[in-house]
Amino acid sequence: MKNIFNMEGPFISFLSKATDLVVLNLLYMICSIPVITIGASTTALYYVTLRMSRNEEGYIIKDFFRSFKENFGQATVIWLILLCIGSVIGGEFFLINNMEGTLAFAVECIVFLSILLFAFEMLYVFPVLSRFENTVKNTMKNALFISILQIPKTLLMLVFSCFPIVLVIVSLRWLPLFVALGFSVTSYTNACWMDKIFKKFEPEEPEEEKDS
Repeated sequence: MKNIFNMEGPFISFLSKATDLVVLNLLYMICSIPVITIGASTTALYYVTLRMSRNEEGYIIKDFFRSFKENFGQATVIWLILLCIGSVIGGEFFLINNMEGTLAFAVECIVFLSILLFAFEMLYVFPVLSRFENTVKNTMKNALFISILQIPKTLLMLVFSCFPIVLVIVSLRWLPLFVALGFSVTSYTNACWMDKIFKKFEPEEPEEEKDS
């Protein structure tokens, strides 16, 4: 029993991480309320959870707002672009409900592919922005490229990302848990996968020269 309450033991470590995730979830929701800031909030969320996945977490609140501030410009531009793209895809989805015949099937296939690629982009673009320095264009292109290259893991992360939302839709009794941990736990779980994926695209650090 004594070891359970050891400050460096697994139980205290679990409680500490759980508390960090609750704080992070609340931060994310509060900073996303203006809607236009969702891109910067999501980038900051993944910046922190990617650090947590590598056991490099520092000060949750400080790290969140540092990333929020540093990436606000690019993240907001990307978010607005994605909103426009999403609106176009949504309009296409509405139109196919009023179409019939072979043409309707062809359009349905195109719209389904568009939705899938859009979901891929949404899943990766803000984590990529939080991890790599690049232009808006290259960040969006690289995010889509990585998502397609890692498609099995991408599909698994998409399913997991949708799962908490589905739970709340099925029963509102899950809403308090979602408010406490929904976004941060999803982000942290995805970050554990993404960290390994991103390492494949990072330049290798030069080895230190050995003493002769």
